[in-house]
Amino acid sequence: MDALVFLMNNPSVSDALRTYTDFYKVLIMDKNQCSDAAKVQDVFDEIRIVTDIQDKTQLESVLVSIAAARKVRAVYGTYEHVVEMAGYLRETFSIPGMNHHQSLMVRNKPLMKQVLSAGGIRTAQGRKVSGLVDLGSFITKYKFPLILKPVAGAATKNTHKIGKSMDLLNPRLMRDVWKSKEWLAEMYIEGEEYHCDTVVVDGHVRFVSVAKYLFNCIDTLDGQKPFGTINFPSHYQASDVQYEIKKMNEQAIRCLGIKNAVCHMEVFIDSGGQPIFGEIAARIGGSPYIGECIKNTHGIDINQGFIDAELGLFRQEDAVSRPMFTGMVAFPSKKGKIAHISEIEEFAHIEGVKKVTIFNKKGDRISRQKSTSIRLGYIIIEDREYDRLRAKLLAAYDQFTVSVE
Repeated sequence: MDALVFLMNNPSVSDALRTYTDFYKVLIMDKNQCSDAAKVQDVFDEIRIVTDIQDKTQLESVLVSIAAARKVRAVYGTYEHVVEMAGYLRETFSIPGMNHHQSLMVRNKPLMKQVLSAGGIRTAQGRKVSGLVDLGSFITKYKFPLILKPVAGAATKNTHKIGKSMDLLNPRLMRDVWKSKEWLAEMYIEGEEYHCDTVVVDGHVRFVSVAKYLFNCIDTLDGQKPFGTINFPSHYQASDVQYEIKKMNEQAIRCLGIKNAVCHMEVFIDSGGQPIFGEIAARIGGSPYIGECIKNTHGIDINQGFIDAELGLFRQEDAVSRPMFTGMVAFPSKKGKIAHISEIEEFAHIEGVKKVTIFNKKGDRISRQKSTSIRLGYIIIEDREYDRLRAKLLAAYDQFTVSVE
């Protein structure tokens, strides 16, 4: 029985794995996630815990022991921070899939944009900077506003929009800048932000889904605006904007040499209706809610697609696409101990509601909103009309309440 090796536990992927009984399933996680092991003991045949998931020596040792007993068919990087390690292990042990350099290109944002710009894809002007002096020279050349983000970040974590000189004195910005040696500085893109989620097999896009964020991700930090997205049904994706997004997505996948993967690309549409590349990742975007929206509209389980793409087994013949927009909005967080929080039943009256998830309860200690990955829960709603759905999502966001002490 061939082995499938997963780096870190993604609950949605692990749930999808329950039906894969023809493979020996191995989970490798580090000590920071080891509390999840008990939750998935019935899914995986073997769970290995290492002290550091980024330690190549430890991971090589684990792969050697697995490969001594059975053929390793695929290695999966379930989260952004382990995509590069998955590529390294594939290359080291001659396992099919993205090699180390290809995985680096979807992690290192300056390298990614250099490759795509050379391939004729329009991206924001930017470059790698080291420290405030280097950042100052970038500002002198490109002016304000600008975006400053980690070279290999995810979910807008430690990402900053800098609109004027005084913004550089923001304590959080200063703290983040000194944490990292290198950053990507780029001009701020004026436009509306979309995302494109795809399943790629043998270098060809086998499934594509286009969605639009309720507000640009950078504007949702610190709870300024609600973070959410609306997935377009297949018949709507024939419009000019969706066509241009899908065209850019295929071009980016070719330029980066992505062969078998699920990809999550973010793209801006400027005032002239033209796409500007944001970034692309070779992993499931916004798990679990983006996958849930895709499944509701298109009938495709993106988590199974993530598993099957590496194996060359992806099929969508049985998928049933519906003429429905499906959207979600995340419930915001704040710092403190919860004194009161909305309950799931409060949203039952909303027409088209498909799912309401609230992670926390009274008495929990929660953190302030620092990235799009921090949320207290989310709601998924469907509707046949885009504008009506957007209004419902924003109303649900406004209805949600949480107070802290």
